[in-house]
Amino acid sequence: MVTASLSVQELWDHIVDELHQSPQDLRACSLVCRSFVSRAQSHVFSYIRVGGNVIRLAGLLTSSPHLIPYIRHLYFENCGAESIALLHSVFVGSHVETITLKNHTFYDMPFDHSLYEELYPLCGTPICSASQRLDHIHFQSCRLFSMPEDLALPQVRRPKIRRLGLTMSEVGKALTDPAFPLDVSALTDIQSQSVTMNSLHWDLILHSRLTIRTLKFIQIEAVGEGSRDQLKTVDLAAFPSLQCVRLGEFCKPKQGKHDHPHTKMLARLPSESRLTTLGFTLFGRLGRGPNRPPIDLAGLGDDLRALETVLTEPGMHNLARVEVDVRATNIGELVRTSMSVLHARGLIYIYCDY
Repeated sequence: MVTASLSVQELWDHIVDELHQSPQDLRACSLVCRSFVSRAQSHVFSYIRVGGNVIRLAGLLTSSPHLIPYIRHLYFENCGAESIALLHSVFVGSHVETITLKNHTFYDMPFDHSLYEELYPLCGTPICSASQRLDHIHFQSCRLFSMPEDLALPQVRRPKIRRLGLTMSEVGKALTDPAFPLDVSALTDIQSQSVTMNSLHWDLILHSRLTIRTLKFIQIEAVGEGSRDQLKTVDLAAFPSLQCVRLGEFCKPKQGKHDHPHTKMLARLPSESRLTTLGFTLFGRLGRGPNRPPIDLAGLGDDLRALETVLTEPGMHNLARVEVDVRATNIGELVRTSMSVLHARGLIYIYCDY
């Protein structure tokens, strides 16, 4: 007789796990029987969005502290210090891994301690200090200043952030300030959802260049000031540990017979590159406007073939995936035919959104 490898409770847990993307079904499961409750709650409360519901949330967590360890991602939107303060006492011993801040602006205004008292709890303490697992913070539509040199700072643990997300935000100067309540000195994963890369953000990224393994940008070429027609080439060779890079939109240069910026960047990688995953978008959000000029399919094919030449060099032997987001089936076929060597090796992964 073969003994079952899973206990009955483990089997229930696996069944509930299959519903992790359906909050409604998870809530229903929690009402079925006691065996389902804990697992269902661990998924329902893993992501908490904090806004106008902060008083209700604080009350719930105070009366049901067993829910606190389930929380992995806190999303703060338009929250002031008074609202955040309601959560301070209940987050001791939390397992929060990710914090998202949206619509928080402290910039170009006279500094006073009331602003600092509001900024500090939003950006890491004491909520972040209570969690030993925090390693990811994402700024959305935020503008932050650097701290005054003469400001007396509380002595607290500064969480070491490994993964940083930047979406339409200006926070580079603040994050590199030694007084900031988060340690971003050894980032490993950067994701930027901004059309252009703020030069201060780029300085922040270069500060962690030795440890960064993942770079994901919408438009990696547009670093600093300037329009999309004045693309600058990023030196990927500055990141010796780089394993995954998303270069953003791949579009045909408007004039001349020069190399594509993506090809230039990848050609400068070390001879023994660690790169395993490359991603880019063909005609993504930046190229869907009604005034977009007709697509030069022949020229685009030439650029893709030139890119494949770089990606099949001996030094790129670690490359395992080339992920391409496309907006039309004929473009997907163009990728397969233009990058036929990589396609034959099974390295091309095409994702259609049309």
